[in-house]
Amino acid sequence: MNKEELLWLRRYNQYCGKFMYKERCRSGISEQKISRGVCTRTELRKMENGDIPWKKMIGDYLLQRLGVPTEYFEVMADARELNGWRDREDICLIIFEQPQKAQQLLETYQKKYRKKRHLKSSF
Repeated sequence: MNKEELLWLRRYNQYCGKFMYKERCRSGISEQKISRGVCTRTELRKMENGDIPWKKMIGDYLLQRLGVPTEYFEVMADARELNGWRDREDICLIIFEQPQKAQQLLETYQKKYRKKRHLKSSF
């Protein structure tokens, strides 16, 4: 990435983090309570400060805990995060019609994404 892209990405991370921080403060929810089971308080602070990249899945989950409907605004996801989301959607789409196939996909998913991030798996 060139300097301009890095600057844009930094501002993007800061904007997303600042938005979440304001919503958390407005709701009166502590760092510990909002981050429980999702990320550490240090990671939350770094996200809110824009010091680490904003992750769509974690950000959406935290914002939903705050009661913010995330479907009304766009947040970027990196390729790995998007692929993980697609893999989970594939499992959800066939779980009732093809449970054995869904189980195979779930096992593949768990091997592929095992211990890559702090967010607990939805499955």
